[in-house]
Amino acid sequence: MKCKKEKIIISLVSLLFLSIPISAYALELKSDSTTFNLLLGVTLLLLIVSFVVLHFFRLNKQLRADLLDIQHRQNDVSASMSVIAHQWKQPLNQLGMLMMTIEVLLARQSESENSKKINETVLKAHDVLASMAKTIDNGVNNLA
Repeated sequence: MKCKKEKIIISLVSLLFLSIPISAYALELKSDSTTFNLLLGVTLLLLIVSFVVLHFFRLNKQLRADLLDIQHRQNDVSASMSVIAHQWKQPLNQLGMLMMTIEVLLARQSESENSKKINETVLKAHDVLASMAKTIDNGVNNLA
């Protein structure tokens, strides 16, 4: 579908094609005269400029359509990341709560060698959970 600007340019180009014979007839010019050749050169120059402008409008229209497609895809990815982040938050929270339960149970027991190793493992797991939660938050914030 052609926009209003494109229709105007196409109309002007059509008029340019008719301007040479009309001008030559009105001025009673011969096809070998200097004025006729000058008129022909100006008309051809205007014709080339018209085609360039028409091409620019069509290219600009295509670029805007491509940009909208990219923005829609980015919005889709952002929405998907938000859903994934939401789905991961609750399991991460549950894992954190389970780790805290293990820590409480270990604190009640004696300070044996095994309980120290388990406690160290629980602390490492807390670090991993915190890192995962931070990564999700960063991903969602970067997409927003």
